[in-house]
Amino acid sequence: MTRGKGFIFSIFFALIISFFLVILGKSEVNSSPTSTYSPRISSGSPLMILLDNSGSMGKCSQKDAQGKCFEEIPNRIDIVKEAIRERINQSDMASTKIGLVEFGNYKSYGTKERSCEAVKTLTNLEINNNRKINEGLGQIQANDDGPTPISYAIKSVVADLESQHLLPARILVITDGEPNCKPETKEPWFCGIIGTFANNQPPVEIKVDIIGYKATGKDGEFLECAKKYPDFFYYWGSANSPPELARKLKDAIPVPNPSTTPPSTPTTGTSPSISPTFPPPLPNPSTTSPSTTTTVTSPSIPPDCKLKTFIAIPLFLISFVIFITLFIRGQVKIVATVAAVVAALAAIVQALPC
Repeated sequence: MTRGKGFIFSIFFALIISFFLVILGKSEVNSSPTSTYSPRISSGSPLMILLDNSGSMGKCSQKDAQGKCFEEIPNRIDIVKEAIRERINQSDMASTKIGLVEFGNYKSYGTKERSCEAVKTLTNLEINNNRKINEGLGQIQANDDGPTPISYAIKSVVADLESQHLLPARILVITDGEPNCKPETKEPWFCGIIGTFANNQPPVEIKVDIIGYKATGKDGEFLECAKKYPDFFYYWGSANSPPELARKLKDAIPVPNPSTTPPSTPTTGTSPSISPTFPPPLPNPSTTSPSTTTTVTSPSIPPDCKLKTFIAIPLFLISFVIFITLFIRGQVKIVATVAAVVAALAAIVQALPC
């Protein structure tokens, strides 16, 4: 074999080995154990309610023939506030830590500009918090303008809960639409935040639920995310009437189960240690809630990485034969060069995502 042909074979071998290592790296990342992780979330976990008060939530629910709002008919935000008030005032909520956050109303946030950072905590997490929650709901007024920063609101609240050592916890978002703040309008705008919680090491112990109100036709991204991260996110669908909203709230905020309620966590000091055994997660609402119209199934592991691995195996065998051939024919220097190239490429490609 001439030196030129040996060099060509070496380049070919290096490319084949690099391809094989890329496929292996992708397969290992794709089979990450985080897909089977369940946060320590139970029906008694602390609950932070995030209420959308963007401009669309201030719209009236019904107009007359001239296009004017019926003053006696409440708008969306007032309907949602009343539904929350009725649910948290029920006696079975007395033992649950509940907090309230308003987002989207930049005027109440204290700025004249249409800010996408308009997230305001009205009530911190506390037990027997009904009175303060009601006071917080009273502070929320209809808003005729404002964005819908769902992703930013969730990220901000989780950061606060984590800094106060209040995890594991649940977040319930009530909204009438999709996020419309830049960069939230870019893909992936919402599920990327959930994926960050799920793929963190260790995963962030948070469960995010969303209830839509008058949000029909805007649930595509929510459903896809629920399929991808079923232990970290659930979408209850859209309610189109006050009674339907009340039913969904009752399903999303179940009666606490004392046997699975996590012990109270300190608000100061060091982070509490993680117990090696977790209480069972909340039941899948798609099988327990008669009022839920959307069914979310657990995702199967994508087969594409496995298929690529099977394709890479025979290619690896071919490259191995070429490697042996070069060695037998005395192309020791070329073999050493190839080995160095492959080692360098391996260090680069092993970190590539699937």
